[in-house]
Amino acid sequence: MPEHEDRVLKAIHHVVHDYVNLVSAGTLIYQSLRPPLNSHVQYSFIVQCRKLAHFFLNHRAQSGHEDILASHFVGKKIKFGFKEWSKWDDHMDKHIFHLSYGRVKNTRPWTGYDANREMLEQFQAAWRLFLSKLPDKFKEEFDKEIAKKLHPESEFRDLDLR
Repeated sequence: MPEHEDRVLKAIHHVVHDYVNLVSAGTLIYQSLRPPLNSHVQYSFIVQCRKLAHFFLNHRAQSGHEDILASHFVGKKIKFGFKEWSKWDDHMDKHIFHLSYGRVKNTRPWTGYDANREMLEQFQAAWRLFLSKLPDKFKEEFDKEIAKKLHPESEFRDLDLR
């Protein structure tokens, strides 16, 4: 197996892990958590959304030669859309990822009530499309990692991961 392919196979564990955290946080948001837990879960969801948006959209950070991208698994022809996330990406960049003066001039409040659900649904749809386009050499490893997360003793066993 070529070195690059072996590296990509080893990355599957991390891709599944971060997707599971996105679904977990995106599901927990609707469980009437008391403050400050509600804020922590919301923050986790947004962080995972950004990570997975960059993954699916093949967005590299400025020093992103190490970034894991969807194109490493399914090529560049498949297009994923995140209509709701794209409305909030810049906003979240200023409010979640940086201590920025962009916060001072912002006039659009974030409540997340409608956006959270739409974002979760769009990421789940992208995940299903992604899984359906995986070549066999990667599909088996993704299936193994997802199966670990759905094991009866896993805290993630009740999540929709396929």
